[in-house]
Amino acid sequence: MKTQKYNELLISSILLSSLLIASFPSLGATDILELSSATNYGKGLRLIAKQLTLSKNSMLADSSKVKFPEKKWRRKIPGSLGLKKKELDRLARTIGGAGVVIKDGYIVKTWGSQTTKYLWGSASKPIFSTLLFFAINEGRVASVDEKIKKWGWKLKGKDRQISFRNLANMTSGYTRIEASGQRWSYNDFGFGLYAKTILGKVYKTRNNKNAGIRVALHKRRLGKLQFENRQIFAKKKGHLRAYLTVQDFARIGWFWLNKGNWKGEQLLPSWFFSNYMRAGVSSSLKQSEGGKYGAGDYLGVGTYGGKGSQTPLGPGVYGFNWWTNERRRMWPNAPSDAVQANGHWNKQAVTVIPSLGIVAVWYRNHGGDDPRTFKKPMNGYLKILVGSVIALKNSNHTILDG
Repeated sequence: MKTQKYNELLISSILLSSLLIASFPSLGATDILELSSATNYGKGLRLIAKQLTLSKNSMLADSSKVKFPEKKWRRKIPGSLGLKKKELDRLARTIGGAGVVIKDGYIVKTWGSQTTKYLWGSASKPIFSTLLFFAINEGRVASVDEKIKKWGWKLKGKDRQISFRNLANMTSGYTRIEASGQRWSYNDFGFGLYAKTILGKVYKTRNNKNAGIRVALHKRRLGKLQFENRQIFAKKKGHLRAYLTVQDFARIGWFWLNKGNWKGEQLLPSWFFSNYMRAGVSSSLKQSEGGKYGAGDYLGVGTYGGKGSQTPLGPGVYGFNWWTNERRRMWPNAPSDAVQANGHWNKQAVTVIPSLGIVAVWYRNHGGDDPRTFKKPMNGYLKILVGSVIALKNSNHTILDG
């Protein structure tokens, strides 16, 4: 009986694996194995069921319910969308610098300069993951689990196993003593390797700024977002970074919130965001124990900005360069679906809260927090933002995905 039950489970897992591969041809091998395991069998079936109904749901959804900006964002007063102006004013005073809050596709609050283009730090990072998703969708990269050695890097020893997933989740081990996947390390040398692999090698730009802009703004990619300022990248320390106004960065945040949909067109399949805009680093993974600033960068990619292991925070909350709030581990006073691109430890942030239909973007030159504890002050900022919502249950944002 035990043998028969085992065989039945094995056959079911094989069948589910086949269905997952057929439904999601670019899904990584690690994801296929996880979703077809006995413990996650139901989750895998639900994912397939959701995928089979997405097209139908997208057709039935009223696209007029989800508003997107044209050449400029439209505005509404906060109260008309169920927000408290007083709390939004308080948020602006608390953060300072420049910022914008989007609710249901409308600007409801701005402060500081709305026309200045800022050079963004680590808040730029999820843009590179977004470009990786486009590369996978276009067949340039097989999956997030593809090894980067394919792209011409002369990797040594343990580093030959580094994948795109490892680099995106800060578990690559590059410049560290551990092998890929063994330890967490918020590592700007590893991210430098990630960025230069995606834009420089996959898209063949050789890390040229203008070529990178052309890649990102292709009509099949982020070009559909109609940025007011099209020079969206600038170079610093040999790496491309986002060079955007707060309102233009809000367009990218709105694209993320709508899971790759823009004005009813699915530029990226929504499953990229469902699967990867979430915690991808195991909560049990320990922080790297070894490596010095710049030591071991034998490829000469250079740091994206910081050191090789900057914060113990990440396990259970970090994935593909987004900080997430699953189980409210990061920000207890924000919804569990909140995700964020964060730069210079709270100086720069693009916060996306799908359940509230909110994107909040800010940039300031002051007030960077301690990398070891930066989640605490951010929780205070998000408490004010969430507190501006008059009635949480009345939020009716519909995400158009497919």
